[in-house]
Amino acid sequence: AGRHDVQLVPIAAVQVPPDRALEFWTKADGWSAPVSPGLVKPGEPVRIPLDALPPLEPNQLFELTLEPATGSP
Repeated sequence: AGRHDVQLVPIAAVQVPPDRALEFWTKADGWSAPVSPGLVKPGEPVRIPLDALPPLEPNQLFELTLEPATGSP
């Protein structure tokens, strides 16, 4: 989105059950576990400051998962 943040923009409507939540994750090749910057509200764009994310690396994966309403540990 800008030089200091990333933006998640929904490209399709998604129905999320009331007892579930979408959680944003990132993981790079050398990390032992993924890192979650937090939950994402369905259908709403989200801006995440780069300083809220681990440093960006080549081949870094970004994904959304369906988790319990309070997120996954």
